[in-house]
Amino acid sequence: MKKTVLFIVSLIVFFTISVGMAWFFYKDREKKNNLFVEEKMKGLENILNTTSTKEENFSEGGIADIITKSMPVVEIYKGEKITEIGNDKFIKKIPEEIVMEYKKKLEEWEAVLKKNPMDVDAWISIGMIKKFFNNYAGARDAWEYAKYLNDGNSVVYYNLGNLYGSYLKDYKKAEENFLKAIELEDKNVNYYIGVADFYRNFYTEKKEKIKIILEEGIKQVPNDVSILAYAGGYYKEEGNKERALELYKKILSLNPENEEVKEEIKKLEG
Repeated sequence: MKKTVLFIVSLIVFFTISVGMAWFFYKDREKKNNLFVEEKMKGLENILNTTSTKEENFSEGGIADIITKSMPVVEIYKGEKITEIGNDKFIKKIPEEIVMEYKKKLEEWEAVLKKNPMDVDAWISIGMIKKFFNNYAGARDAWEYAKYLNDGNSVVYYNLGNLYGSYLKDYKKAEENFLKAIELEDKNVNYYIGVADFYRNFYTEKKEKIKIILEEGIKQVPNDVSILAYAGGYYKEEGNKERALELYKKILSLNPENEEVKEEIKKLEG
């Protein structure tokens, strides 16, 4: 019983942190994307049902009529129903009250989108909820639409890269989205590490790109300990002791009290 409770609590904490991180990264770039979003918002303030593809929404005076008279034209969302949480076996392991709580959150986000169908925050959160419940197709639909609405949001690209690579096993799409995320935010070391992991563990036929990605990340953020440590471990594993030693010594110069790095240096020099 205790193990079950701890498992459930861990899931809740993990989900809360994941959504919080996505929210933090998005908010940090909201100002940069504001003008882009405002352009697409013109003439669309009265659209209430853009997430529906039902025929009645295209009647005279309805959504289609508003869009026709508006600029720019925005394609209506045609993906999985927003409130669909999925049917993965994993869901049965979660208490029903928790599942219902997040179903309610999806309903709340749907209501938000009826008022503002271009709320990228909402689409990101919807995708996070669906992914948490292993509804990968639903997460893909939400994030692809978020990308369509704002193609300058690196978080959406990174989320899609992870989704396509780790879960949907479409490595070409994963690579495309990962690299776009780096292009949009080339100082984010987490992106470089994530892409390197992708090549190491999934798209192994392109493992020669790991070095390129890591060295580019180090070039862009030369004093970040996390990417230096990751790259040091990678080079050590590959047998390139010289480069690994160089990176570990750089970490030590930034953090002279790091005992673990001191130990790694001793091993490499021994």
